[in-house]
Amino acid sequence: MAGGYPHKQLAEIGGREYAAIDGGSSRLPADALRIELTGLLQEFVSGVDVEYAVETLVAALDPALFHRLREEEGWPLERLEAGWRKLVEAWISLEG
Repeated sequence: MAGGYPHKQLAEIGGREYAAIDGGSSRLPADALRIELTGLLQEFVSGVDVEYAVETLVAALDPALFHRLREEEGWPLERLEAGWRKLVEAWISLEG
């Protein structure tokens, strides 16, 4: 993925600040991820419900979830990155 992993990009724009200011009402970052993920899955994976896969992956990148896991639970960024990578690998491995 060009530009690194999306959860790192969310961290760079300030996941905590985004979640606090936005309150989840803006879908701009999530929509951008949806477009990129849809294109990638359509190009590289067949036989899966792309729309469902995209929604599942985007949900895992929710800024409020990211903030809770990083700040409140103390999870390292590497753990979140590894988990997200495994989600992507699981969808790719379903290729029929």
